[in-house]
Amino acid sequence: MPERRFCEQCRREVPCQVAERPGIFRVFGREPVRLQVRICVCSECGAHLYDAVLDDANFRRAYNIYRHRHQIPFPSRIRALRRRLGLTPEGFARLLGCDAAAVRRYETGAVPPPEHATKLRRLAGTVPPSS
Repeated sequence: MPERRFCEQCRREVPCQVAERPGIFRVFGREPVRLQVRICVCSECGAHLYDAVLDDANFRRAYNIYRHRHQIPFPSRIRALRRRLGLTPEGFARLLGCDAAAVRRYETGAVPPPEHATKLRRLAGTVPPSS
């Protein structure tokens, strides 16, 4: 049996289905990342219905494309790098020039801003120190 969601257009709970459509996410509000997004649509009128799980997965995929495009270490690599250096989140934060909460966010999926991404690439050895 298909899932059901409330549809604003139909003004009632309706069956919904998952569809793929082209989408654009703007990382840091500026750089467009194009990808196929999965969305929940009303089976009766075709309206886009909110689905937190699908939205979260679409954001994660867009962020991963952005990370790959800019050679930003993925969260697991950031955590492994910090541990390899023998640092706490607080100590690693001092190296990056941010706070420990930011380090924890990067280790759990947030995309570091460009200035922290550059430092992370250098620490990970993917960018020479002169750039």
